[in-house]
Amino acid sequence: MRRSARQCEAFCGEFAGDDGLLVYLRPLSLRLISCNGVTDEGIAEAVKELPLLEELELSLCYNVLGISEVYEAAGEVCPLLKRFRLSKHRFDVNMRSIPNASQGIASMHGLQSLQLFVCDLNNDDLETILDGCLHLESLDIRHCFNVNMDDGTLPLKCARIKTVRGPDDPTDDYDLTVEIPIRTPILPIRFGVRSGYNLDDDSDFYDDEPSSYEIDFEKYEKMLPSSMRTFLKLMLYVRVLKASKKEFALCAPRLSPHAAPSGATWGQQAIPAASPSPPVPDGRRRRKRLRPAAVAGRS
Repeated sequence: MRRSARQCEAFCGEFAGDDGLLVYLRPLSLRLISCNGVTDEGIAEAVKELPLLEELELSLCYNVLGISEVYEAAGEVCPLLKRFRLSKHRFDVNMRSIPNASQGIASMHGLQSLQLFVCDLNNDDLETILDGCLHLESLDIRHCFNVNMDDGTLPLKCARIKTVRGPDDPTDDYDLTVEIPIRTPILPIRFGVRSGYNLDDDSDFYDDEPSSYEIDFEKYEKMLPSSMRTFLKLMLYVRVLKASKKEFALCAPRLSPHAAPSGATWGQQAIPAASPSPPVPDGRRRRKRLRPAAVAGRS
């Protein structure tokens, strides 16, 4: 980079590079892929020295959160910017949204190609971007599942764009890693135990009423695959074992009455306490019982 004397026209770094490396670059095309040493602050300072930048890519960079200041700096300092690509690892409906990120992208008025792969955009954010980028010819928002392409005025605004890739479009031609999206929200977990709750009592999980699986067991057994039939049988076995455990707990005191405390009652019968062994009198030792072989040896 030092020998290039800032004459590098295109730079593509993957798993390499940090904020210090960006100081030596003056390219027309800057692509950073999986460069975890690059931060938002480094990008914001680097683009200020790149007025001729035409292409910018920030893909799979953990420390590039994409705050609005970074995009606004690129939109103000780089008027020739035509292609912008931002890709994340995986869509997660529970991930936090970065405020005003869409306004920063909308400041790139000269964009012709925009790819936002796995970004937390909604319909309002996308409309803001489309209102600011009037020269778009290609739009790719695959795996941006918070966007509904059939809602509002989005269909009319996207009609002027030649190529549009929606959130549910296939990713066979995507050149980076595609992970399975998380589209189910995680409910908050409340820790703690309510008062009067017995941790050993699991009657809430094993009630006396049969479940729907047990009622329709024969029907499920005929129509479901073998793995599901095995699961249903295991549920029945668990209920049988649980019932057997309760019956044994009720019958165990009657089977072993001496294990109960003195004066305790099981049903209508009192259980006496076990009599202790008689004490050994003082001055008298208990003789050890000899085996027949030892007695014969002494004789």
